[in-house]
Amino acid sequence: MKPRILIIAVAVIIAAGAGLYFSFRQSPVIEKIVFQVLDGNYSNGAKSELTPELRAFVDWYEPMVSDAPEAVIEVMKRFDPRYRTSRGQRNRELEAVVPADEWIERLLDMNVKIEDYDDYSAYLSGRWDIYRAKSDPEELSKLKDWHGLADSASWEAVIEADIRSSEKLHTLVKQAQAKDWRVTGGSLGNDGVFIPNRLFTIYVQPGTISAGSDIPKGLVHEIGRWESGAAPKPKIPFYIDVIYLNEKGQPIKH
Repeated sequence: MKPRILIIAVAVIIAAGAGLYFSFRQSPVIEKIVFQVLDGNYSNGAKSELTPELRAFVDWYEPMVSDAPEAVIEVMKRFDPRYRTSRGQRNRELEAVVPADEWIERLLDMNVKIEDYDDYSAYLSGRWDIYRAKSDPEELSKLKDWHGLADSASWEAVIEADIRSSEKLHTLVKQAQAKDWRVTGGSLGNDGVFIPNRLFTIYVQPGTISAGSDIPKGLVHEIGRWESGAAPKPKIPFYIDVIYLNEKGQPIKH
């Protein structure tokens, strides 16, 4: 299977946990705290009135953004309060290795547009590949190979290539979503071919089968066996679209 990077939009109904992770009911409180910290209006007196869990959050969050440039703070004021209400967006290890404020500064320096919350969330989520590569030489080697970089490529070159790839994928996803409400995300191969992640849709490309959302269990495997000649053609539910693509990702008749 060809290597691909992936974006899938996911609706989170509830988040539960302990320590730094809070319940959904506390989200408005967290949003307010984050904005006040970013605005420089959070006092020690206000902190003393918080629950232990929320104090732990403030103690972690304040130092992280205390020295951020003003341009970065302005972007974070718009989107970070909402971003931090999700339990997955308060990962201490990720922020220690790839801090959000430094990442946003890079994006701005590279003229990457952060116009809405989807942009913000997608680009900050894109830090995970860099996080893994930072601590794992094998992951770093894979990432360089995926981006077509030499083994001797610098760390800065890897980060820039990864951001540009994420920018391209996010742009293609947004364009596809503007045309089709059933698109929930997409993937991008290192050959530059974009394949949408689409509700009730299976894309079949030479060497690759990509399943969208809500596909019956086992159907992709059945189609793969039929394509290889190892099994009869499976029965496709009426609501499932099976779309065949050529090597360039363009629909073809089958």
